[in-house]
Amino acid sequence: MKYKNIIHITHTNPFIDSRILNISESIDKLDQNYFQYIFGLSINKLKIKKIKNTKIIAIRLLSKYIPKNFNFLKKVFLLLEFNIKILLKCLLIKPKIIHCHDLSGLYIGLITKLIFKSKLIFDAHELEAQEGFVSPLEHVLRTIYEFLPILFCDNLITVSESISLWYGWKGAKNVSIIQNKATNNESAIESKKTLLEKMPPKNKGHNLIYIGMLERFRSVEDLLHKFKNKSNYNLYFLGEGPLEKIIKKEMQTSKNIFLHPYVRKDLVSNFIKGFDYSICIIEKTSLSSYFSMPNKLFQSLASGVPVIVADNPDMANFVRKNDYGIVTRNIKDIDIQIEKNSDNLFKFRDNIYNDRSQFFWDSEFHKIKKIYG
Repeated sequence: MKYKNIIHITHTNPFIDSRILNISESIDKLDQNYFQYIFGLSINKLKIKKIKNTKIIAIRLLSKYIPKNFNFLKKVFLLLEFNIKILLKCLLIKPKIIHCHDLSGLYIGLITKLIFKSKLIFDAHELEAQEGFVSPLEHVLRTIYEFLPILFCDNLITVSESISLWYGWKGAKNVSIIQNKATNNESAIESKKTLLEKMPPKNKGHNLIYIGMLERFRSVEDLLHKFKNKSNYNLYFLGEGPLEKIIKKEMQTSKNIFLHPYVRKDLVSNFIKGFDYSICIIEKTSLSSYFSMPNKLFQSLASGVPVIVADNPDMANFVRKNDYGIVTRNIKDIDIQIEKNSDNLFKFRDNIYNDRSQFFWDSEFHKIKKIYG
């Protein structure tokens, strides 16, 4: 059998990027004649794994050994080395479709499209040109870098209405919104304990959960300060990162603070069942974060848990329109808003339950089919 080759390109770890893996699984269900290659980065060594008609390859870049004091130069060499290595793979594989999951692979996709007349898909997981903690010069360079590929791509996929409008304004055609929804693993649901069963709260009261990276500018420290030693609240963190030490320190003196490391993506929705609220606040550090619709929002809703979100346009509109939880303008007022909405909690849960089929990845399948069919 002659396969139709698809190449996915990402600068993340391809073995744990849930969006890429979900898309790949959907394509595999759609057409058994596709063979997919997922190229990404490895921290230490080359890693290769074959799953059905998909080969996942994490490559190692030598440019990572350039000292940090040459930061800009290091980024340039990393990009060049990555592009050259992946382009050589593309010339050998001759893909029918090339799916770029971030800016790094866009020119590989454009060159491959011109040589082999491949279909070029740009999947903007975020507004990468307007990412946070990047210098003004780098914002400009990223914006220039993505200009031509955006005009020439056959399909552009993104995660929110605001980012879709942004790329439409820049000239993108055939823009689709495919959101980062949870996977529905029935066997996992039946066989695993929830976090509240595994680590029962010591106090009666509202059980709150934060899911995600434990790092600065994600409201972790504000949440600790707000809820530590509050006997009518239990605050759980599900994640890993630099602020773990601070959380563990607070746990020594606060009986209502809990920490658990990440669990597999297909286990999250079952693992967090039973919480009163999931705190899905994204700080406004950039346009990318301001316009985001993160995984944890849909993981929380898929588990039946109402959400607390910041007043960012896409998340806030989604939650307000459907009555799925609380929109807050100030994290310092979360406890006040929780108390004000005590009579609404059952309504939030009912609304989420009634719409539960819309929070899982299966609900996005028809969009994948339209693009790849």
